[in-house]
Amino acid sequence: MDIQHLRYFVEVCQTLNITKTADRLFITRQALSKSIHEFEKECGASLFFRDKSKLQLTLAGRDILEKALPLVESFTEFEESLQPDSQNKKGRVHIAIGLGSLNALSPGLFVDFKRDYPNIALSFEEIFDSEVRKKVESCEADMGILGSSPSQITDYNYKLIQSGEIYFQVSKDNPLATKEYLIPADLHQQPFVSLGDVCDMHRLFMKKCHEVNSYPDFFLVTHDSNVANNMVASNLAVSFCHIQTVHSVSNPSVRILPLQLENTAWGTYIIQNKDTVCTPSTCLLIDYLTQRK
Repeated sequence: MDIQHLRYFVEVCQTLNITKTADRLFITRQALSKSIHEFEKECGASLFFRDKSKLQLTLAGRDILEKALPLVESFTEFEESLQPDSQNKKGRVHIAIGLGSLNALSPGLFVDFKRDYPNIALSFEEIFDSEVRKKVESCEADMGILGSSPSQITDYNYKLIQSGEIYFQVSKDNPLATKEYLIPADLHQQPFVSLGDVCDMHRLFMKKCHEVNSYPDFFLVTHDSNVANNMVASNLAVSFCHIQTVHSVSNPSVRILPLQLENTAWGTYIIQNKDTVCTPSTCLLIDYLTQRK
């Protein structure tokens, strides 16, 4: 059995897409398909269900993948140990992260990881939550990180990094400022500056409002925190509070209040496709992040 067949099989399992895998490996689609077919003949079983949009592993495929992963990793380590510059080789993890999510995490989390694992390179792409999902689904990112709730990410494998809350900022001239916390019903017909549908926070909030027939008056969608802050300070609107400002708001005309949602968790989560096969570097990072919460 050719180790290259095993490697190509493992790579295809990570994307479940022949074309994308071929592009990543810098080989032709035809060459990769031929390798997979030859490997299936050697195994004596079909390893993938095939349809127009995506591959799926068969039971035999899942069983062989479980056995193939340690073999490929061990052989790769053996190869690298023979190279004079093997200590300089790096793993790489590409992370799609929702706007503002980095600010919700413990300071220095990724700095500490880089210190402990200098041979793993991390690359971040900070984008809207909706784009994080697309990057994860297309396997352009090894993992996504976003602020969300389990009810919104059931289509993915997900793990909590850090629990949190949703906060609002309101003018102290607004009657809501007398409350200790807010509930969706409090925001009915309130002028509101929002982050829009590209944000999981907005979508969850709107769902909870509609459940109790509460309809905030969304008249501006912006990701410019200065615009939102100025409108709140002038008592023209209520807005979500960017997580980095929760404990640092110095404007005496603004009050920060948490949103209370019954039976609903909120936090910063890692998401991956359910059929994603983690690289060793990605698994190491996920374990590191989830154990530090």
